[in-house]
Amino acid sequence: MNRVSWWNVGLLTVCFAAGGVGYSQAAGVSEKATAQANDLYESRCESCHGEEGHGDGPGAVALGTKPANFSSKKFQRKVTDKQIATAIVQGGAALGLSQEMQPNPDLANQPEVVQALVAKVRQFGK
Repeated sequence: MNRVSWWNVGLLTVCFAAGGVGYSQAAGVSEKATAQANDLYESRCESCHGEEGHGDGPGAVALGTKPANFSSKKFQRKVTDKQIATAIVQGGAALGLSQEMQPNPDLANQPEVVQALVAKVRQFGK
C-alpha cells in the first residue's frame, strides 16, 4: 500500500486510543491531562476507532477509509509521535491524508493532553 493510502488507513484512527486494558499514565503527563485524554477519546474518537483502538468502532462503517488499527505493529513502526499529534490537532488533511479524520483545533494549546492522547495510541500497540 502506498504511503498516502496507508496513512489514510492509519491516521483516520488517530482519534486516539484510550482506556484500553493496561493503559497507564504517560511519563511527564499529569493525572488531569490523562483523565482529559480518556474523556476525549471516549467522546470524540471511540465511535470510529473502537473501544480497543482496532479501527472497528460503529462509525467506521460510514467512512470511505477504514480507521487505523493502533494495535498493528506496522502502524506503530511507521508513524511518529509528531505525526500522531499533528493528525489529532490538525486532522488528516494536514498530513495529506483523508479529510475524514477531523481536526481538534481546541487541543492546539493543550500540549499535555495531546501528549496523553499520543501515549494512548502507542499503548494499543503494546
